[in-house]
Amino acid sequence: MTPLVARIQFREQRTTEVRGYWVYLPAPPSREKALAIARQLSSKGLSDYYIVTVGEQPNAISLGLFRDQGNAEKRKAEVQALGFEPQVTQRSDEVPAYWIDFAQNGRDPTDWRTRLPANAELQQKAIECF
Repeated sequence: MTPLVARIQFREQRTTEVRGYWVYLPAPPSREKALAIARQLSSKGLSDYYIVTVGEQPNAISLGLFRDQGNAEKRKAEVQALGFEPQVTQRSDEVPAYWIDFAQNGRDPTDWRTRLPANAELQQKAIECF
């Protein structure tokens, strides 16, 4: 596109993107307590859980990762019905967003959409001159 526009610049910007939702029981103070809670879960027929061993919440009991918030809330309600107090936390990551800023050539405007592969994530945003 460089030869087709008056000016062009490329830039990267960091942005936060929601990756899903984590349903979990908060970490008890010790591994032994986490194991005791896990036994209670098992005794109530719940077998799909995981005791977190590393990271920010060691000993938390993971009850599932969900892309859809509705499914996470459904799981939370199921576990609450068994007498536990699960939490739902939004999971997000910082990801790059790439921008191409360009000034149109006034006498012969360029339709950039025809110059790039089709991609649903591409968008146009008019800005003041850069």
